[in-house]
Amino acid sequence: MKVVWRRRFPWHEQAWCDVDVYRLGLAVLVVLRDQDDHEGPSLTNALEGMARKVRRELLEEAGLAADQGHTRKAETLLHEWAHTLLHFGGMDLPREVEELEAEATAYAVGRELGLPMSTSRDYILSWQGTVEGLEASPERIVRAAREILECLEREERVLAAA
Repeated sequence: MKVVWRRRFPWHEQAWCDVDVYRLGLAVLVVLRDQDDHEGPSLTNALEGMARKVRRELLEEAGLAADQGHTRKAETLLHEWAHTLLHFGGMDLPREVEELEAEATAYAVGRELGLPMSTSRDYILSWQGTVEGLEASPERIVRAAREILECLEREERVLAAA
């Protein structure tokens, strides 16, 4: 198995969680490791709880069931990936700003990948997104979009070499 993605997320002041993604053929394994020598909640437990909440409240509610088309699933997963890069362990932003940033990032990446991103406009408007709101976060959006595209490019090279 080969590590295709690795990232350390800080948690509180002295704690951390490592996320390693391994790939062997079509199988993907995500491993979460955190230190248990700190006072307070385990980040791994928190992430597992968050994953359940995302599945229940976002993915299922957003219609990402088995009968959902692959394009819509990809668009939604780009949005959630953007959230992890932009809002996990970072600044405490209003929910409207977080949704605007995540969808703008997903839109930029999705269009680059050839996805229609046909629901982005309505989604941004549903969160009262404005041009002014986008102008407040261009560096963060561009950085996150670049990181996603670079990760996908690395994965493509890994798969091509396999």
